[in-house]
Amino acid sequence: MPSEESAAAYEIAHVLFVDIVGYSLQPIDRQTELLTLLQKIVRESAEFRRARDQNELISLPTGDGMGLVFLRDPLSPVKCALEIANSQQHNRTLSLRMGIHTGPVHRHADIREGVNVVGGGINMAQRVMDCGDAGHILLSRNVAEVLEQFSDWRECLQDLGVYEVKHGVKIHLYSLVKAPVGNPAIPSRLTSLADAAAAATTQPDGRQGLGLHRKDLARRAILFGCVFLVTCVLAAGIDEWVDRGIASGESGVTSAALAFSGLYQRMVATPRNPIPRYTAVVEIDPERDPGSVGLLDLCRQRQMMSVLIRRIAAAMPGVIVIDKFFGETSCPGGINAALIAAMSEVNAKIPVVVGRRIVDSTYLQPSLLSGLGLREAIVNIDRDTRKLPLEWQVYRSKADMDRDTGQVWRETLALTAAKAYEKGNLEARHPYLAKLLHSVRNPYISFLDLDQFKPYRYLAGFVLCGREVKPGEDATACPGAPSELSALSGKIVVIGEISRDQDVKTTVVGQIPGVFLQANFIEALLDDRYYEGSPVLNYVFGFLFLASVEIILVVFRSSWAKKLGAIGLLVLAMLFLLYIVITDFHRYVNPVPFIALALLLRALAANLPRWKAKAPNLHT
Repeated sequence: MPSEESAAAYEIAHVLFVDIVGYSLQPIDRQTELLTLLQKIVRESAEFRRARDQNELISLPTGDGMGLVFLRDPLSPVKCALEIANSQQHNRTLSLRMGIHTGPVHRHADIREGVNVVGGGINMAQRVMDCGDAGHILLSRNVAEVLEQFSDWRECLQDLGVYEVKHGVKIHLYSLVKAPVGNPAIPSRLTSLADAAAAATTQPDGRQGLGLHRKDLARRAILFGCVFLVTCVLAAGIDEWVDRGIASGESGVTSAALAFSGLYQRMVATPRNPIPRYTAVVEIDPERDPGSVGLLDLCRQRQMMSVLIRRIAAAMPGVIVIDKFFGETSCPGGINAALIAAMSEVNAKIPVVVGRRIVDSTYLQPSLLSGLGLREAIVNIDRDTRKLPLEWQVYRSKADMDRDTGQVWRETLALTAAKAYEKGNLEARHPYLAKLLHSVRNPYISFLDLDQFKPYRYLAGFVLCGREVKPGEDATACPGAPSELSALSGKIVVIGEISRDQDVKTTVVGQIPGVFLQANFIEALLDDRYYEGSPVLNYVFGFLFLASVEIILVVFRSSWAKKLGAIGLLVLAMLFLLYIVITDFHRYVNPVPFIALALLLRALAANLPRWKAKAPNLHT
């Protein structure tokens, strides 16, 4: 037991230790400069001057910093630390860390007969400081208990947990963050100590004990679960909103959805490097081709079509698809009769698929070519051009609609063309497509842009004349050059007009003419580039990715390089799995929006005051 005399010599002091980070690595002249700057900042502190003037302060030089022992007010070292940190903000060349502790000290005279202070309070304050990095103001539990009594200070505390330091001493540490000073990050030394403690607490069965991090892991799990559930609800709502926006024709929603889908499509489709393998496009484009006839000159265009289809048939394509509708409009001079004769003649040798228009998405409009034995199919498409239309329910005529005699399923142009090309074996050769057809589901597809079609595009004038048509020349009178069209042999030739005002479709690869949209649909059908939507898989992949990120953050707490490397490998693995699911299982899986939304919510939740105060490790 200590004597009364020695016990009376001890007193409770409030100690602030300040240290210059990286001091020993500087040259001597630079060390002197930094120490002088620190001393100047400390002397200018209002709390330092007040305590010094009232004889409540003892200053201790430590070589690369100093210790300030306040003898009365427990808030004095905290106020002084904040004043020093605020001043240091204007002197970026000076990097400081600070530690504060309240504990017993003992005054005694040093060799110069000056007043010095020793004791556990001094030693513990230095250990608290040693745990920090640049910018940290660390507190012991003794100091934090005082600050927690004040609402203004309570919100500034981050509980870092209990750690074992030198000589087996355990310290319960807090970090003081009061914007703009303080460092909210977990000190690197603490993460190293935590990893060492976890490794040292291995259980007899080989499992590592969670020790002091059990609460942190529980908080992480709770936060993760809440964020994931909220993200699921929001993602489902956003998907529904996007689908309704596209269905209603809202241009802003449609453009945004298609643009993002295009970016994602390039990411997952690029490894396959798709090209047009089955189709070639013959364009009726008066702006680029004087041999073509415009959309509004209906009868002259029909006259040209009767010659054009025969010229194309001479090249022996596999199927001819006409992305046009021929209504019952009368034309002079037997033009309609010549068109009907040409269609019948060609169809006897080569399958011809002709477009049929639907009025108000409800009933079929009467056609000039009905009853000729041609394969007629609807050309109307869904507003959501990301999806491949297969079949629609329509009325056969307006009279059927008025009598409500019942709707019938009609194939789209692309499906009918693909069936004709496969000579009735489409479902046998593409079994997954057969499942979609039986349930009448319209899948997503990946697209080819106009540049990819470039080698497979022909102007109508070139097909008619075998060369560039001159202005004023009648392209239908050219003798033609079928040998120039040998590239069309065996192909599905899609004929359509280019109208930049009336037939431009917005897709994931930008705006393209309707005829190229139909060619894309055909290519996707025959190349197996169609993918059934699977929203649930978006959530599954999102859950796996986010859970893996959380595990990485826990396992590699002390090394950002390891964290980033592990996350990079995770992204590559996720892309590989997505590619397999998309290409081999024909599922459209796009978890990127879900993951981005979840990460945003995670960041916002982790920075709420409650979580910052009680679960600061969520920032790792």
